[in-house]
Amino acid sequence: MGKLKGTTGGGGPKAAKAQAAAHKQKVQKAAIMAKLAAPEAPEEPDVVQVTELSNPLRQTLLNVYSDTLATTLASSDLHDALQILKKALFERDFSAAFGGDADKATESTGNIAPLDAYAARWSPTRALCYGSVLVSAVVQEHWNPGSKTAKVGADKGDEDADEKANEDADKNANKDVKDDAKEDASKDASKDTVDDASDDESPVDDSPLRMVAIGGGAAEVVAFAALLASGMPCEHRTGDLVLVDSGPWASVVGRLQTTMTTPVAVSTLDGEEERVLVSPAERLAVDVRQLDILKVGDEDMAKLIAGDGSTTTLVTLFFTLNELFTAGGLGAAATFLLRLTNAAPSGTVLLVVDSPGSYAETAVGSQAKRYPMKWLLDRFLTKDDGAWSKVYEDDSSWFRLTSALTYPIRLEDMRYQTHLYVKL
Repeated sequence: MGKLKGTTGGGGPKAAKAQAAAHKQKVQKAAIMAKLAAPEAPEEPDVVQVTELSNPLRQTLLNVYSDTLATTLASSDLHDALQILKKALFERDFSAAFGGDADKATESTGNIAPLDAYAARWSPTRALCYGSVLVSAVVQEHWNPGSKTAKVGADKGDEDADEKANEDADKNANKDVKDDAKEDASKDASKDTVDDASDDESPVDDSPLRMVAIGGGAAEVVAFAALLASGMPCEHRTGDLVLVDSGPWASVVGRLQTTMTTPVAVSTLDGEEERVLVSPAERLAVDVRQLDILKVGDEDMAKLIAGDGSTTTLVTLFFTLNELFTAGGLGAAATFLLRLTNAAPSGTVLLVVDSPGSYAETAVGSQAKRYPMKWLLDRFLTKDDGAWSKVYEDDSSWFRLTSALTYPIRLEDMRYQTHLYVKL
């Protein structure tokens, strides 16, 4: 009778052991070869992705919109204006939604400028979501390595270790020994703090935090201000924000910026005091450029992305990349990514946030083929020459508003995917 595959067929225990060892080596080799052949998965970051903005700060950001766009939010024409915008967005007619004189009232939208209506309705939730992403440890780690965010994770680990050590000492000692242990722990903690402070001593970085928001508008400017107001980047740092979009966002953005940098009197238990989101006003520099990014050439792209080269630039594509694939087609969007790659200096950080499961469609002959946006990104940015390193990805996350937050009209939670790259 023939042997069944996998049996030893004689030879004794030594032969069986040798065959088992050989089989194990074969399996291990196959696993290694499969890993080499498969696309590399991004390294898992050592820190969690989202660091929430505080509820008071979130409410302040919502107040920025409700104060700036109070007339729009109170208008009886708002509902009709939003329906017109929804229709254009559903049909992916971004030119109709944001192009032309979108910063001026039209007959179809009554006395409301389309971009004012959009900013009042959809920008608030996105601003809070984007703000949480910008202050997240993984973004700060690569864009602003000296930030407080990156240090919080390390300090938390040290605090947990100290707390555990003290608890163990308490369980195995009497009161006097516990007191001595606590005193020693306190001395050690003080020493560690001094040592950490010595280790952290370095020249103060006065360079501005620079962000280029492609497709950016009323949400990105408030999210960027939230980052400055949160104290994450260091309270003295200034912000240099460049917003690039084909729509005329200058009017809306300018009014939002004024609201965020102008002190207002607030009543408190101790009387009135002045409060302001970002102070002084010079800390928040905003440059609004009305451009079609798909038509920006190599030289202008290099100037846009690199700036003066004195600081690391964070390039964001917040709910924009899929629009570029749709509006310009796969070829134009791929050319843009190539120009971005050529223009970005080493160390540039690229942050993409978009709808989960986004697809781009292109015609191949008579057939239309759909490509996952995530796959296209990795294909264009990390394959072949490997110009970018992917340091983080999250295929689906929820941003949820708490019931404690108030706003004149109803806002919804949002779901998104995140991809973070660093230029090599």
